[in-house]
Amino acid sequence: MNIVFVVYNYIDSKIPLQPWLTIDQVACYMSSHGHCVSVITDVEDPYKSEHYEVLAVKSLRGTNSPEILQHIDRLQPDKLIALVTPLTLATSSWYSIAKPKQFYAFVSYPFYGLQDFITAARYVPFSEMAKFARQLLIPGFIWQRKLNQYFAGLISQSERTCEVLSKSLHDANINLIAPGIDLNKWSPVTQLPQSNSDETILIYMGTASDIRGFYLLLDALAKTRSSSLRLKVLARSASKEDVAHLQQQVHKRNISEKVVFKGGWLEQQDLKAELSSASAVVLPFVLVQSDLPVAVMEAVAAGVPVITSDIVGSSYLIKNASIEINAGDVDQLAAALDSLAKDSDRQQELKNACAGHYQKMISWDEMSRQWCEVLELDDD
Repeated sequence: MNIVFVVYNYIDSKIPLQPWLTIDQVACYMSSHGHCVSVITDVEDPYKSEHYEVLAVKSLRGTNSPEILQHIDRLQPDKLIALVTPLTLATSSWYSIAKPKQFYAFVSYPFYGLQDFITAARYVPFSEMAKFARQLLIPGFIWQRKLNQYFAGLISQSERTCEVLSKSLHDANINLIAPGIDLNKWSPVTQLPQSNSDETILIYMGTASDIRGFYLLLDALAKTRSSSLRLKVLARSASKEDVAHLQQQVHKRNISEKVVFKGGWLEQQDLKAELSSASAVVLPFVLVQSDLPVAVMEAVAAGVPVITSDIVGSSYLIKNASIEINAGDVDQLAAALDSLAKDSDRQQELKNACAGHYQKMISWDEMSRQWCEVLELDDD
């Protein structure tokens, strides 16, 4: 069969992240099972795959419909899958013109409300907020009507998003497919980290940014009472200049003795070693681009509980293996950090829960197989 994905921002730097990681894994799986797979995206220099074709167009908006439809007409897809947001649903008029045999929506965007943006505004610069806030300008009835009108089925990775869709779209074919993970690369460590000191090691991993709650975490750490807490920041992709700026922020809050930075990308083995020394990974997202961050899944798969916010849609995947706070709540985060410090029984309970959730995680192949089942694809 001919399968076409229409995906915004399909570039190299996005592929390790959700939802682009899932699309790449599913496309590779479909290709390996005899299907002809193509991705249409809106960037000049798109990600290039050895397993499927990637085509670039100027834009995915309705104003560029002729170019998009030209590719779709040539590819003659049996199944067409679009990565959607409220904004793309409102502006992509080509949805009504494309004539695939079946049209599906991959709904990964978290449907934020006004209160979510009011909370986030305290920590996220306007330039970053604007990327999300413009979605809020789309009236619900518009994206709900488009989802009902054009798509044979919807696929989401988050129970939270599925609940939002179910309340709005009573008769829609909504499918929950959990994200996969490379089970061969991860295995949970169930023993508490051994240390000659009384320190409780916390890890923040990923880009140190406002939207991921990094500065909120620094503010919370400054409010903690426990003297044993130590934060190790694995600031992936951070340059020496970036680390110097982050250290200034730490010094400004008088917590230099509590924070250590490690910039640059870590190999898998090195990342595992860092995680094995940690009591928890702290990822207090203020907003998320996709409702299931990869880092959350990786931490639990390594046997390290996560302290994260309720804005993340992965609660059903990591329930009991995480401590959840209200997004943007510094005092609540500080209390959560203090409560974990030196509480070995609680730490062990959370680590055991991580091991239990690891047993329920699915491989990329199993996830992709479930996609094919929803799309009614047989192995060619």
